[in-house]
Amino acid sequence: MDDGARSVQPLAQHALTVLPGPHIVTISCEYCEDAQERIEVLPGQENVFRLRAWLKPSKVSFAYEPADALVRVEGEVRSARESLQQPFEIQSPRGPATFQHRVEYEVSHPGFLPEKRVALIEPGKSTPLKGALVAE
Repeated sequence: MDDGARSVQPLAQHALTVLPGPHIVTISCEYCEDAQERIEVLPGQENVFRLRAWLKPSKVSFAYEPADALVRVEGEVRSARESLQQPFEIQSPRGPATFQHRVEYEVSHPGFLPEKRVALIEPGKSTPLKGALVAE
């Protein structure tokens, strides 16, 4: 609050006592994009502010065999090898903040059985997924 000390508590909700008037609130954590919001604290009443930061995107890469297998994640397609150099960037869903969500992916290559799987990922984290397709 107002460039003051950062809270050491990793809470989703904080209760503070401040003087009436304008204040700048900075929201920052390992899961969220940094955000600042201006609030106006009114005297003589309870002031409740519901401030929300946007969750950071997750990065997902695939160390799969064969390395040229195609990986499809949320409509994007690239080879497993390419995903190691350029991971898929997954935006966390909007709505209630959860620090883990599901992402569906499909891996395929001619001559191999395709795989459809689900991974649990966290905002702001890189998730490497490993696997090998089975020959038909």
